[in-house]
Amino acid sequence: MNIKSVMEYMRKNIDKNYKIEEVAKSFGYSKFEFSKKFKNHTGFSASKFLSFLKIEKALCLMMINNNNVIDTQLKTGYKSSGTFTNLFRRYTGMSPTNYKRSLKSLYNILLDYINSTEEGEILPELYFEDEKKMISRKKTGNIFTLNLNFPLNYESEITFIGLFHSPLPDRPPILGKAIVPYKSGNKCVFDDIPDGKYYIMACSIKRNSHYLDFFDLRNSLRIRLKKPFIFPSDEKNEFTLNFRNSKPTDFPIILNLPELVFKIIQSRQNTTMLQVSESL
Repeated sequence: MNIKSVMEYMRKNIDKNYKIEEVAKSFGYSKFEFSKKFKNHTGFSASKFLSFLKIEKALCLMMINNNNVIDTQLKTGYKSSGTFTNLFRRYTGMSPTNYKRSLKSLYNILLDYINSTEEGEILPELYFEDEKKMISRKKTGNIFTLNLNFPLNYESEITFIGLFHSPLPDRPPILGKAIVPYKSGNKCVFDDIPDGKYYIMACSIKRNSHYLDFFDLRNSLRIRLKKPFIFPSDEKNEFTLNFRNSKPTDFPIILNLPELVFKIIQSRQNTTMLQVSESL
């Protein structure tokens, strides 16, 4: 199986609302054989890739074309509004209606965050697995330093970096950061990382981008490391992330990243409030 051709075909023809068996037939496979070979090549199922492509398409229809939720649901091939809404919420963290309504407000929060970040500031990481852990952090001594390397003449407005338990960005990261590279010296530091295995994924939005580019991440620079990092480790955990342009074979990034920044802001405020109360 030429997996690159298959994935490019699936992305290019997403508007046709095809089914997996139709793709399999186009490449001369039965559905079972196609699904097995696809997962062997990629590590994830063809059906999961297709469902993410559909949600990515839904985001585009709502944001770029300004379609309403019902039209978006039908044009992405979902007959049931409940199924569509549940999948959308599972992958983005919000219902389609709330997502569409929150675009401008979340973007303004993101801009305030970028402008308030001071030169050289190393921002605290955010837990998503259990946000209460952000307050009751355990000192593990596990530190990971990431150097961010962008293409020539590229300037990042903001870069999102996540440590995931899964090799795919199919849910929020366990630990995440939002970095303003030109203020942080293109460096990101995670400290006191809980013991475990993590996959690194990151994406970057170019400076002076349209506000919708912070939600529609198809054209963002990105990197996904296939090899996991395990903590605790005796190795020197410093790594360079070489960002690149997106490819048709990339797994869609449909996380609502501005909302994650909002959570980072909330977690910082909660931590500050706790510190103040403990000092009284």
